[in-house]
Amino acid sequence: TSYAVPNASVMRPLQVAFVREVVIRADYVKETGEFTNRRVEPHALMINWPAWYLLGFDHLRAEPRTFRFDRVE
Repeated sequence: TSYAVPNASVMRPLQVAFVREVVIRADYVKETGEFTNRRVEPHALMINWPAWYLLGFDHLRAEPRTFRFDRVE
């Protein structure tokens, strides 16, 4: 699996949403290239260098999920 550097215009809002505990809306690109629109309640940020992850409750799937920053549009 390859990892791309997250877009700065995406990374900062995700970090702010986590700190402020607000639900975010974002397009997420799955590994297959499929786009889905997500509403996520951020619960944690995780770094597994070089990848950043957002852990949160995904309203589309109605369960906790992990999202890679570089796949958020």
